[in-house]
Parts: sequence; structure tokens; C-alpha cells
Amino acid sequence: MASVPVPDRFASARYKVRRARKHLRDFEREVGLFLTKNVYTVVFDEKSKPGSCVAKIASINTAGLDQLALTAGDVIHNLRSALDHFMFEVSGGATLTAQEWKKIYFPIYGKDDQPSIKDIHELVTRKTKGISARLFTALCALEAYKGGAGHDIWALNELDNADKHRLVLDIHLAGRRIIVTSKARRKTAPPEQRNGFIVVGNHDSPLQVGDVIMTVPIGTYDKRYKPRLPLQVRLSEPEILPGADIKTALAHLTDEVERLLERLIPLV
Repeated sequence: MASVPVPDRFASARYKVRRARKHLRDFEREVGLFLTKNVYTVVFDEKSKPGSCVAKIASINTAGLDQLALTAGDVIHNLRSALDHFMFEVSGGATLTAQEWKKIYFPIYGKDDQPSIKDIHELVTRKTKGISARLFTALCALEAYKGGAGHDIWALNELDNADKHRLVLDIHLAGRRIIVTSKARRKTAPPEQRNGFIVVGNHDSPLQVGDVIMTVPIGTYDKRYKPRLPLQVRLSEPEILPGADIKTALAHLTDEVERLLERLIPLV
């Protein structure tokens, strides 16, 4: 007699993670396409600084950035939803009344201050219903708050909340050097330029019109060649994940949620 397969109580949580991975693949492809287009134009100024040629950002083409932000938001929301789907099931699932399940959430401490042990116990008690003692202990030990061991889960929650109100991406310079494409000028360029690199300005803020990206002595750079800036799409929420490259951050959060679920499910 054939055995009857046991339904997976946590199938919906796993579906959410799989959906997040699908959006993550889409996002990685879209970012690659976005960064291959002409995102910016450059103007050369030889008057504002005597003896120098100053290259500045003249315009920025953000067409397509909104779509990237929407796809990133889909990754974030599916991951956050996966945690709530898990908590819904362990708290009673279909047996919960409408009044009860609306109060069930994966317990994450949202305030900026560090919570006490009592705060965490009260939070887990309030956001769950009838869970096992082992799972209760594990959720308390997770430290899902700002600066805690579960900071990444706190960050995921904050990003999900932010995405409900605004788009969460900016364009940044990726590093502190740019590639000079003018090979003909390298023989006569100053030593710091001969290897094809020039140190440029601030990269901790979003790319803006008027940003100075390069300053060199007049006559050492062929203005027919546009400096190729290494660009990066980053989160516009630096206080949540400072300096995070969005592709790396989303991949890390996806792995983190998947590992967390697989660690918690045996404790139910």
C-alpha cells in the first residue's frame, strides 16, 4: 500500500523564499543591464580652478532605477512574508480566528534602543500563540533587534517597512578610482595617472549632478574620452545597512532567512 505523503506545514513559507530567489535573479539581471547604459554625462571645466581640468557630472539618467527598486522590494517583501507565514503555522494556522491571526507576526523588536530580556520575552509572547518552549527560547535568543545577533532580520523588517512608503535605491560610485580610457595620454600623464587610474571624490553619497569626479592638470587628459565611472546600485537607507551593495545585501538576506527557517522548523 502506497504511503500517503505528509503535507508540508511550512510550504507557503518556503514558497515565499523561492519567490524571493526568483526576484533576486531578475534583479541581478536588471542591474547588469541598467549599468551598461549611459547613466551619466560629464562636462569638463577649465575655468573654475586655474591650471586644472575639472570633470563634473552634468546629468544623470535614472530611467530604469524605479523598476530596480520595485524588484528589490519584491525580494524584501517575500522574505519578510516567509517569516510571518512560518509564525502563522506554528501559532495555530487555520485554527486561528481572524482576530487572532491578525496579531501573529514574526517577533522583531522595532525600536532603536536595545531591549531588555523582559522586553524580548513580552514581544515573543505577544506576537505568537501556543508555540513550543524550545521555539520560544530560540526566538528570544535570536536577538532580532538593531545591533543584536539577529540584526540582519531587524534590517529586513526595516527595509520592508521603508519599501511600503518609498523606493529604496540610489546610484553610487563603487570605489575610489576611475578608469581613464585615453591610452594615448598615459605616456605623458603624471605618474599617478600612468596606470590608468585617478583618485576621485566622495562615494558615500548618491551620485549627483555637479559632483566632481576628477581633477587633473590642463593638457594631461584628452577630453574626447569620457571617464568610465564604476557605478553601484545601493540602498538609499544607509542607517539600516551602511554602504551595502544591494545585490550582495539581498543575496545575503535571502540566505539568512532560508537558514533561519530551516533552523527553527525542527523546534516546533
